[in-house]
Amino acid sequence: MVIPNLDAWMKEEMPKNVEVFSVNVFEQNPESAKEYFQEKKFRLKLLIGNDEIASAYGVNSIPYICVIDKTGKIAYDQLGFTYDLEDNLSIWVEALTKE
Repeated sequence: MVIPNLDAWMKEEMPKNVEVFSVNVFEQNPESAKEYFQEKKFRLKLLIGNDEIASAYGVNSIPYICVIDKTGKIAYDQLGFTYDLEDNLSIWVEALTKE
């Protein structure tokens, strides 16, 4: 449910200077995930990660959404799905683009 919501936000509201990635660290079949993204034509860039990346960012469940500022630091994050994800993304990105 998160990926379609992120994709919708990207198509409708994402500013030009923003990039969105899906980092999949728990996938048992990475090729299947890549095929799914291609089939659905998601604008998200899919990256395949590992336990080391999950540990570095403290991710122990999914979905984990984070917004990274221009200095490379996590400015906002959210663990788990919420129905206001698209609104939150718009607010977070707007705040960061004003800096």
